[in-house]
Amino acid sequence: MSSVVPLCPADLIAELIKKYCVLSDEEADAIALWIIASYLIDDFRLFPKLALISPEKRCGKTTALEVIQSVVRNGIQASNASPASLYRFGGNQKPTILIDEADTFVAGKSELVGLLNSSHTKSGSTVLRTVGENYQTKAFSTWMAMVMASIGSLPGTVMDRSIVINLRRKRKNEFRPKLPNDLSGEADPIRLSLKSWLQSKGPSVVAANPTVPDLRNDRAEDNWQPLFAVAESSSMNWLIRCESAAKTLTKPAELELPTLLLESIRRI
Repeated sequence: MSSVVPLCPADLIAELIKKYCVLSDEEADAIALWIIASYLIDDFRLFPKLALISPEKRCGKTTALEVIQSVVRNGIQASNASPASLYRFGGNQKPTILIDEADTFVAGKSELVGLLNSSHTKSGSTVLRTVGENYQTKAFSTWMAMVMASIGSLPGTVMDRSIVINLRRKRKNEFRPKLPNDLSGEADPIRLSLKSWLQSKGPSVVAANPTVPDLRNDRAEDNWQPLFAVAESSSMNWLIRCESAAKTLTKPAELELPTLLLESIRRI
């Protein structure tokens, strides 16, 4: 009698995402791998944000945030955040912050953007602030996993440090069920499977040194490293799916205007 091979957590998470969200296979796969990697964030040198970008309203970003929150590590959803709240809360709780409506309060806030950028690399995720009546200097950590949903693009430096998922409205011929009141209960078996998988496979993810394909974008290749580490420890099928997602979702690096000018002069 043949035994049934259990689905790995990435399969279960991708299925949950596609059940409720209008996303391509590559987008669902990227989110699933990112979610698993979020549990091992402390073992990575850098960790990308997950940016859910809508061209207009009603593209399902809030739904996607709720689905991600149901299975991600210590998910906390917010519709606004100050710089102080991020570094004070993040360092103590080790959460995954899920921010909705990021377009309404991030643009133009240079201090907030700087904090968001600082959380990209573990070694650079420290901010110094003075506290108390004696103005003592204290170090706060910004090292945390973060999902940001926005109508329109976020600041370029934040986008550069993110796995970008471009959302769209559901077409008339596409059906997705409404989120249940007990989404967390539906996700319980997935979290249990993920916990068991991490206990057995977590060390191999941490020890992995996967080869990320040439994406013509050095920062993007760094961003995808944790996802490839998870995929390599899952199966050959997931490694293939991760490569497909990375190549599909990554745009080649755009040259800055001064560099474009010099390149044009060189060609002339």
